[in-house]
Amino acid sequence: MIVSRFNVSDHRPVPAGSLTLEVHQKERGTLFGNVRLAAIVKVNGVAHHEVRMTGWVDVFESVICTTRPVRKGLVLHEEDLFVFRKNISRLRGKTFSTMDEAVGLMARHNLRENTSLQEWMVEAPPIMERGDMVTILAEMGGLRMRVQGMALERGYPGEMVRVQNTMSQKSIFARVIDGSNVMVIGLNGSGDRQGTNFTIQGLVNMLERMGIHVSARDVRVSNVAAVMVSTNLPAFAWVGAKIDINVSSIGIAKDALGVQQHAMEVASHNIANVDTQGYSRQRAVMAAKQPAPYAGLLFGTGVAIDQIIRNVDRFVETRLLDRNMDLASAREKEIHMSVLEGLFNETTDRGLAAQFSVFWNVWHDLSNNPSGPAERLVLLEAGSNLAQGFEDLAVEMTQIVREINLSLQTGITRINELTSRLAELNGQIMQMETLGNANDLLDLRGQILTELAQYLDIRSFEHQDGGITVMTKSCFVLVDKVYSYRLALDESDVKWEGSGGAWLAISDTLRGGKLGGWLHMRDEVIPKYQADLNELARSTIWEVNKIHTQGIGPEPGRIHSLG
Repeated sequence: MIVSRFNVSDHRPVPAGSLTLEVHQKERGTLFGNVRLAAIVKVNGVAHHEVRMTGWVDVFESVICTTRPVRKGLVLHEEDLFVFRKNISRLRGKTFSTMDEAVGLMARHNLRENTSLQEWMVEAPPIMERGDMVTILAEMGGLRMRVQGMALERGYPGEMVRVQNTMSQKSIFARVIDGSNVMVIGLNGSGDRQGTNFTIQGLVNMLERMGIHVSARDVRVSNVAAVMVSTNLPAFAWVGAKIDINVSSIGIAKDALGVQQHAMEVASHNIANVDTQGYSRQRAVMAAKQPAPYAGLLFGTGVAIDQIIRNVDRFVETRLLDRNMDLASAREKEIHMSVLEGLFNETTDRGLAAQFSVFWNVWHDLSNNPSGPAERLVLLEAGSNLAQGFEDLAVEMTQIVREINLSLQTGITRINELTSRLAELNGQIMQMETLGNANDLLDLRGQILTELAQYLDIRSFEHQDGGITVMTKSCFVLVDKVYSYRLALDESDVKWEGSGGAWLAISDTLRGGKLGGWLHMRDEVIPKYQADLNELARSTIWEVNKIHTQGIGPEPGRIHSLG
């Protein structure tokens, strides 16, 4: 443990005697990084007063590190890791100290060589991946059914996941048993709720064959499905023999009506959001269901909504973002150039050119009467006014720089808010994409990206799971899925916080957006005008004093210089 930057807030004197300090931690938490301590000062064993202390504590512990670069999604093995003693004070998360804790975990992100492994970087590997073919098991009484399906999301043992029946194209929730089997828990709600005529009549006919006579008008169903079971019996079938059967739904027309109703709901959603800023029109994409085999033929099973997509042209969106960056930068430059133009307005008698004209005219008057006291006083006043004009311009340009720094601070605060919101939205979108299309959240994310592009030059790309990575044009990451990285204004530099907690100056890399416009004006345009103004003042002082020293004052031997 190493303590540095130690500071004591109280320097009160103590009386002579045996001095002891009883130190304790002021706040609960880990004793590393920035810490606040309190010490009771005792003299001859009697408490005298308490002082507060702050400091930085570096703690060195054995941590698990990577021996080589590890790609996202790879499972860590013992040869990928080694134990090394490191400073853990600047690490954000809990570290691993033994091989057994880390071996077998899966990397959530790309890891560089010699990376100190932390809990947020890894996760337990799933036993089932999205897209894996699985066997869906269902039990009802003594009946056990098996059907092929596809996993629609990652799964861990005992977890409920969404799977799709490859025959009916229906998606259901099932519990993960192992890497290739899932169990359906309950089938309630999968039948007709109000009942169709065919379903009711079929139920009445079945009851009559069992000797139960009821009227179709008296039958009310709540969860009944009408299906057809068919088979081709072999010539020598016997009781108890296993046979292949086909189970077909009689509700293709009903399903088709339901699909069209859902498509109308999508259109209604579009109409309701016609005035919503940033909303993108959505469209239901329909596809034929997988056909069912029967008697050597394939029969269609109806239609289903394959997905609901946004009508967005990604190329056009990207071009618009780039142009918005340039437009925002140009607007900020125009605003501050207008202010500079007002400072150098030469159409009034307070302009620098008008003051120079007065100054030289007074010199001309003095040349006609060099010894005249009135002419000398007028020249002194004109020189003072000219010097004040130079000073006023310098002060005004310094004030513009201060205002730009205030704008930079406000803009960086807003950028941090937007990147934090983007990371939060990424988490929601990634979670929702496992169930369907997060179209409305994608529209909201697009709005935030558009606003962010007004502040600085960015580029982004989308991952397969729906999350995005946003970085500056110089590849400084601002958002990586659910993680965001802050900016800060340190004196005059814009700094970026890296993943390791280090701050890097990136002012020279920012060109577009409001930040690019502000930095261009502050670091390039205004300094040039200030340098030109200083050079003009310096030349004026030098040339006037040079000519002035060649003359004499009203009293022999006394020469007055200007400047």
